[in-house]
Amino acid sequence: MLRSTGKSPEAATAFGKAREIRERLVKEHPDVPRYTNDLVTSYLVSGILEQGRRRFSKAIAHYERCL
Repeated sequence: MLRSTGKSPEAATAFGKAREIRERLVKEHPDVPRYTNDLVTSYLVSGILEQGRRRFSKAIAHYERCL
């Protein structure tokens, strides 16, 4: 929603916070595949957001984390 209303920096911040939470969940519960999938999705969307802001090196870093 933030991104679609032209607030990409705020969207990137929100996804950063979500990523931190999801990283903790994966670390604390490595046996729950859903948490890992959600974390990968967070990195993917973060990459898309950074790419849209023409911050390509940051986008690439997020895409690499997806792997």
